Amino acid sequence: MQRVEEALAHHYLFALCQRLYLEGMTPETLAIVQEVGELATALPREVALDDLQAAQYELFGFNLFPYESMFLGDEQLLGTAIGEAVGQQYARLGYVPTQQAGALDHVGEELGVLAYLLAAEADAREDQRVAVVQRLQGEQRQFLEAHLLRWLA
Repeated sequence: MQRVEEALAHHYLFALCQRLYLEGMTPETLAIVQEVGELATALPREVALDDLQAAQYELFGFNLFPYESMFLGDEQLLGTAIGEAVGQQYARLGYVPTQQAGALDHVGEELGVLAYLLAAEADAREDQRVAVVQRLQGEQRQFLEAHLLRWLA
């Protein structure tokens, strides 16, 4: 049972990170962040939601574009072969992107596919389907190595 809870905890963490990257800080995500000790310590003493939203917009809207193709592509453009490859991975895995990011290779969407796989792993663990758990862990590892770790590490 502990392994089910661990997979679910990882799912919730990746899903929260997905929302933070895609939506920024909202009243709902702020409440969650304030409840997680390690995350809460990163917040200013007095939290002004508008200031947090403005800081995220400035960072990801003007300074650091959160797209894999911007970091790894020679063209540094959206809508390239990198985004297409990410989209093919999503389709193969059964992940349906949120369409909030404007491009499939946005870090929020890439975190979302991991949240999706972790939720599936938790279900497989609960059903004691060892082969499915192993396959899902392999998919997680492969996606991390092929995508996220190449540009975030």
